[in-house]
Amino acid sequence: MNQITFTLGDVLQTLLIIAGILALVALALVLFKVVKTLKKVNQILEDNEKDIQRIVSDIPGITHNVSEITNEANQLVQSVGPEVQSIVGSAKHMVSKVETTTSQVTDTVGLVTDSVADTALNLKHNVTSAQDYLVFITEIADLVRSWIRR
Repeated sequence: MNQITFTLGDVLQTLLIIAGILALVALALVLFKVVKTLKKVNQILEDNEKDIQRIVSDIPGITHNVSEITNEANQLVQSVGPEVQSIVGSAKHMVSKVETTTSQVTDTVGLVTDSVADTALNLKHNVTSAQDYLVFITEIADLVRSWIRR
């Protein structure tokens, strides 16, 4: 009667090969999702590039206009006299709010710009990590091939 004998090493090697194949499949799925996400992010950046550039380029002009308005309001207060101080106080308060809003818009645009730059950098690092995984998978595949050839 013929008997087939499996050693513990054979069983473990077979399990390792199966685990490696499953890991490769899972990694391939992850890589496909990363590529899909990168395409979406790239498309969003391309679609909004002109708007982002326009907003960033408009901020210095807005800030300059707010400064001019503040200077003109100060001159008007001095020329009209103390009877209009309450009206001017209200105008200063509004200009202050506009300056604060402009500052907040500037900060927000800065944060958006930083976030976009960080996202691009993270995507670059993720692509590098994905390349490292591919090298690792290639090495595992080479090991599996060499084991099969024995």
